Amino acid sequence: MIRITSFHASHLEALITYWNRSFQDCHNFIPLDRNCFLRRVINNRFQNYRTDPEGIRLAWDQDRVVGMIHAGIVPSPEERDLQDPSGYIAFFHVNPDYRGAGICSNLFSQTVTFLQKNHCRGVFLDGQCRSPFYGNAQGPFPPFWGTTEGVSIQGDDHDTISFLSNRGFRPRYKAISLSFPVSTHPIPSARPTDFQVQIQENSCPRLGESPDDKIHYSPHANYFTVVGLHQNRVLGTAIVYPLTGLQGNRWALYELRVDPNTRGKGLGRLLVSSLLNAVEERSGQEVEVTTIPDLSPEALGLYTRIGFTEVAHWTIF
Repeated sequence: MIRITSFHASHLEALITYWNRSFQDCHNFIPLDRNCFLRRVINNRFQNYRTDPEGIRLAWDQDRVVGMIHAGIVPSPEERDLQDPSGYIAFFHVNPDYRGAGICSNLFSQTVTFLQKNHCRGVFLDGQCRSPFYGNAQGPFPPFWGTTEGVSIQGDDHDTISFLSNRGFRPRYKAISLSFPVSTHPIPSARPTDFQVQIQENSCPRLGESPDDKIHYSPHANYFTVVGLHQNRVLGTAIVYPLTGLQGNRWALYELRVDPNTRGKGLGRLLVSSLLNAVEERSGQEVEVTTIPDLSPEALGLYTRIGFTEVAHWTIF
């Protein structure tokens, strides 16, 4: 008989075993351990998010976890003083062998009850991983699996998409993972420009400011930034981090930003070309990036022209 409980510290080992068995074949999967889950999920307080054990529900078949859901309350300043805040679902999953038995529906039902007790006026799926638990909103480091930005629903996971659609959730975007094989493909050059390029290790300057005005990311992040400058003003940045824990020396483009008034002048291509060369100098084999064409068709065009090719598709709710 399946039973559902809220999370307790004594459940941690069973949860980690479930996680590693369930997602080991997923794109960009990195094995999870106790310390990592505690730091990034249970004890994470980034931007006032927090994990309430009542918001994590586990489905059990005897002593085995066969499903889970993680929900919480948006802590944004605009929401804190409202009587009816918003609730979110950060993650959910049920072992495929146990689907069709109502487990996921039961998990969702208990989650709605939990959020209603906290006076939430609605619930949304955190498909873009704005909460810190299953993505890298805190800074450039590898998510547990999925895109280079966070755990996501694969584009061909029709069962999950149908389940969510039947409950009133609608897909918002289609995302694409693209890859450039640094070790086997010639890196295209950028046309001459008036921009200067520098590389900052574990540091990223703010767009539009001097290169000494820094953005502060998580101290656990390991990355470098390719900076595009003109007259000592930052006009573009490309942040790259290693996909530590994956086989091979693989890297990910965390964020590419170009000053809006500078676009169309070759800076984006210069930044991407420079980061590919920098990864090659670090003996990197591949660089992966995630893009949402509906939000940034220019970015997709830039990556495609440089030589990135599609490796995975995702549905963002």
